[in-house]
Amino acid sequence: MRKFLFLILMLIIASLAACQKETTIDFEDVPRDGDPATGAIIFTQKKEGAPPCDSCHTIDDSPGKGPSLQGYKDVAGKRVEGQSAEKYTFYSILLPSKHVVDGFSNIMYKQYDGKFTAQELGDLIAYLLTL
Repeated sequence: MRKFLFLILMLIIASLAACQKETTIDFEDVPRDGDPATGAIIFTQKKEGAPPCDSCHTIDDSPGKGPSLQGYKDVAGKRVEGQSAEKYTFYSILLPSKHVVDGFSNIMYKQYDGKFTAQELGDLIAYLLTL
């Protein structure tokens, strides 16, 4: 009987884990008409103790801790087959371990999720897709 109850409990836990959201904001809630000018400001500012994007990423192809974002709009939609540039960027920010660019380590700050509003993400994504 104990084994049966343990098995049921494990199934319930597994089901609950499968139902949890990957991020605090759903991709569908991020505005597709973000403001690139506001996104450029977000790119250079700390957010609730989190480092700014430009502390690791450059936009002029100079070396940084993370990949340069020069030409980002041309490659973002091709990184993961079947995934739009917007969705790839969304996950790259909120779940950076999901997409690690070849030649770079998995060192990106991992707590951006919960720090940005859906609008701020939309603005930041809009900016990145101008690069």
